[in-house]
Amino acid sequence: MNTDTFEHPLAIGSSEEAAPADSVDREAEAQISTPGSESGSLIYHDLLIPNVLRTLFDSSDPLGHVGDMPNQDLQSIEKDFEVHYHYYNQPEARKRGATIIEQASAILNRSRGSPTAKHKVLELQAAAREKAPLGESEFVAALKAALLNKSRNVPKAGVTLENARPGDFEPRPVEWAEDKLESLTQAHFHTTAIPQTSGDDDPLKDVYNKYPQLKTPRPDMVYGIGLNKLSQEARALLDNAPVKPLISKMHNLLFVAEVKTLERPLTEARLQCQRSGSAIVFSRVQWNEAAEGRTLTQIPAKLPQVGPNESPTPDQDSFCFTTAVSPSSSYIYVHWREVWAPSGAIYWHTSLLGQYSFEPGLDALTEDFQKHVSNILDYELLERMPKVWQQAQQLLKRKLKDGDSELPEAKTSRVN
Repeated sequence: MNTDTFEHPLAIGSSEEAAPADSVDREAEAQISTPGSESGSLIYHDLLIPNVLRTLFDSSDPLGHVGDMPNQDLQSIEKDFEVHYHYYNQPEARKRGATIIEQASAILNRSRGSPTAKHKVLELQAAAREKAPLGESEFVAALKAALLNKSRNVPKAGVTLENARPGDFEPRPVEWAEDKLESLTQAHFHTTAIPQTSGDDDPLKDVYNKYPQLKTPRPDMVYGIGLNKLSQEARALLDNAPVKPLISKMHNLLFVAEVKTLERPLTEARLQCQRSGSAIVFSRVQWNEAAEGRTLTQIPAKLPQVGPNESPTPDQDSFCFTTAVSPSSSYIYVHWREVWAPSGAIYWHTSLLGQYSFEPGLDALTEDFQKHVSNILDYELLERMPKVWQQAQQLLKRKLKDGDSELPEAKTSRVN
């Protein structure tokens, strides 16, 4: 078998299911809630927020009311995170990472081949209005049902999207099952998932004692490659890598959502997204290093100090997306790392890409949210995952002599 022609093992042992399984990490304990507030101004990307709406957003408290987490605690936590080089929406970092932000924004705004997003506006708005008051679990279940379809409406044969009328569409299965997409709720990350958050004199110890929900990520929704959907061959291919999965039931986390009700303001969700995003980025960094035969990045006990003449390099190969969702406003973030030379210091950045709304009358922003989440998953499954499988092949080839074993080979296709 010529391993150079390897394309994609996901279709091996593919399931008959047409939609991702809705499963729960049964080991998760009850989420500890601590309301919060937000400080600082939002920086909007021109591609995402219409100018006419910026005044509306900027004139209100964008991330919820002041609750049990007072402003001084929020500011203190942000400063403590910065001690470990975790930064949120830093203007200078956005300038240095402009290429990553532009690439991420282009992914969000790709044209789609179906009108699904328009049809989801009322469903998403109803979920926020009717399910959020019942609690986070009800809100999460309604969001999951609305965001991913069992089938996607596409124009019938001979009809173009531009000329299609309401009766000119028919459902075609979205091949989530063939792509092995899995969704979990309340899924525990492993305890060392977040990089650079411990040390000999760690100010975060007091933060974690007071707000334990910030210590180890346990997102409300996680999308990734489900281990139970993989064939033995495909799972062995991924298990061969010397990189510990972030959660026990998934390989290669693709996207994380933190969901809050009105009783739990969005500030907490943003802080959790910041932590989860850094963990996913670090996992991708180490995966890329392993595939290329390089030594895996390790976090030193004492963080290097950045000198006055150092040069930063944003890493364009390991960025990821997360979202913070509430019944009124929602946000999508991009996360990346930045390496400084010659010290080797690593900064972990979270930056705002767009703001959305489930409020009636702001239908375009509701539609954009559904569209952008779908585009993120399509990018992860159709562009990044094929590269991951090629990297997994490279890892295995280093361990096997030619002819010792065959690698799984299969193709997969998707409806756009």
